Parts: sequence; structure tokens; C-alpha cells
Amino acid sequence: MKKMIKAIFVLSAILFLVECKQEIKLDLPNNGQVLIVQGEISTQKDTSYVKLSQTVSYYSTDIIPTINNADVRVNGILFKSKGNGIFMPDTPYVGVINTVYNLIINYNGSTYTSSTLLDEMFDIDRVDSVFYPAGGSGPGGPGGGGPGGGGRKEGYAVQFFWTDTRTPPKYTYMRIGRTTLEILQDSFLRNIVLMDNSVTKLNTQISRELPRHYPHGDTVTAILKSCDKNMYYFLQAYQMQTSNAPGPFQIPPANLPTNIIGGAVGYFSACDVRSFRKGL
Repeated sequence: MKKMIKAIFVLSAILFLVECKQEIKLDLPNNGQVLIVQGEISTQKDTSYVKLSQTVSYYSTDIIPTINNADVRVNGILFKSKGNGIFMPDTPYVGVINTVYNLIINYNGSTYTSSTLLDEMFDIDRVDSVFYPAGGSGPGGPGGGGPGGGGRKEGYAVQFFWTDTRTPPKYTYMRIGRTTLEILQDSFLRNIVLMDNSVTKLNTQISRELPRHYPHGDTVTAILKSCDKNMYYFLQAYQMQTSNAPGPFQIPPANLPTNIIGGAVGYFSACDVRSFRKGL
């Protein structure tokens, strides 16, 4: 793996210095099919799930195959197959704050396990919006603020405020979507925002501006979820992957971290959820 990663860095440097129109493919090993686990326990009613699939070759254009015949249990509760690789518990099901959740998957003669803690989220105090002309910078704020700088498009900056009383380190991630008159755009895993309260002020109101300006008529949605350290590092590593990667689970040049034990890849996480919508 070290030799492979070194080769990738060398090739990247060559491509940067020399203009080349020829398609180049690295001779990456095909490690065969590996189980992919994507699981989340949530405090939102009946949204907890485990999704199972298998890896494909890094250069493959095939659809990732799903798995529907595994035995999946969380804290002893059976998660039943709903098709398309999705396993869910019987309704009603709600995750409980400060609870450790243990996942056990039995599939094709192998056992895979994971464990995660459901941490509490902070509450959102309020949400504001301010109109800025083209070229202006955002309002910013203590402990977060906006990206600022000139050259931004005309539109509304959306800023939210919160007070974090949780004992550090606590981790949060946020995904952002927008509803226009035509479509809903969801930036999950492409433009995700990560927050660590070890580097922000506690027991003090903090503000953060969403990372763009929005036109009049849009509705902006932000979903904030607590997560443990493993999920935080997983998302952080994903953001460092190249922007043209085929997908997070098509065998990449450098593997993502995982908290799944037994030879699978992916993640098992638990979250408390807060969200807001702001019409502009």
C-alpha cells in the first residue's frame, strides 16, 4: 500500500508539470469484493438504518451491488431487510441519547461488529439572513463566521447561532440543501461542514455563516448531527479524497478509516439531530 500511494504522489507531480491529453490509469490491485456497511442510529423516529453493499473495482462503472440476505442486529434488535440493501427495525424506533449501540452483522459465514455512542447535540438559538450585494463579504461571527472575502455573488447570507454546553471533545457535522422553484439540491458528503467543540468557545453564543450566498426565493435547509470521533474522522478523510473519485467505496488509492471490525469498510454512527429551514 505504501508503494502504491508513493507511486500516486509521483504520478500526480508529473501530471501537474507536464500537459498531457493521454488517459492514464494506475495499475491498482483489484482486492475483490468487500462488504460495505453504512449505518446510522438516529433520535429521529424511524430513520435508523443499516445499508449493506459490496465494493467494486476502482475504475469500474458497474452499479455497486447491494446485499439483502444478512442477519443484522443492533443491541439485540433485528433490523429487517427492506430491499436495496436497506435494513431497518420495526416501528417505532428512536435512538436514545448517551446510549452505546452495538452492531452485529452475520453474512456469508462471516461476522462483522461495530460500536458507537449517541452523543447529545446542541440546540440552535436562532437563524438570521442578511442580503449582500455582489462582491461583498459575509457577516462572519465569533467562533465560526463566514468565509468572507470579495468577489462573492449577490444574495442572502444565512447565519445561525448556538450555545454549546457539552464537555469537549464533542463532534458535529452539518449538511446543507437548498430548495429552488425547480429542485432540491443536497450537498451531503460533497460540501459537508465539520465542527469540533474543542476549538470553539463553550457556554458562549457562537455564530456560523453557511458557506455561500443564496438568491431571493430559495429555502435553505441545514441538518446538524452529533457524531463520535470515528465518524468525524471518516468524514474528514472523505473530504480529503480527490474530487473526481468515482465514489467513497470503489476501492480507492488510499482506504478510508472504518470502525467496522471483521474486514468490512464503511461506518456505523449514532446521532442526535437538529435542523432548520430559512426562506429567503
